[in-house]
Amino acid sequence: MNILAKLYELTGDDTWKITNGPDSGCGIDYYFVSAYKNEAYVNNDQGFVTISVDGETLFEGEDS
Repeated sequence: MNILAKLYELTGDDTWKITNGPDSGCGIDYYFVSAYKNEAYVNNDQGFVTISVDGETLFEGEDS
């Protein structure tokens, strides 16, 4: 899954940049911030992806 493309699809925002964040200890974690100061968290746990923006889950599903 192209995470940046999925964030754009979900939010309409194309300014996302990867940043550092804590490790959940479950799968692979990615953190992003946008030019508008929104924050996104993406977790890929064995092919199941969760994407949250500003604490709201916008996507849960298989990595395809």
